[in-house]
Amino acid sequence: MITDISFRGSTLELTLEVNGISLTTNRSLERRHVEIGEEMCVLIYRAYILEEEDTTVYKNQMLKGVDVEAL
Repeated sequence: MITDISFRGSTLELTLEVNGISLTTNRSLERRHVEIGEEMCVLIYRAYILEEEDTTVYKNQMLKGVDVEAL
């Protein structure tokens, strides 16, 4: 569910709650209008895990070779 929407100049920054976890993503202004409280399907392409001084990047291996922008 969308919990927050922020205008970032050329994109919107959406905050989503998925199973109690807060996710943040950018959304093109050219996509359809969305509102706070709206349910969305979520496809995670890349996740950045921040722990104290370390950052780990996880990529969705099921999307290897897929044009994510076309989805």
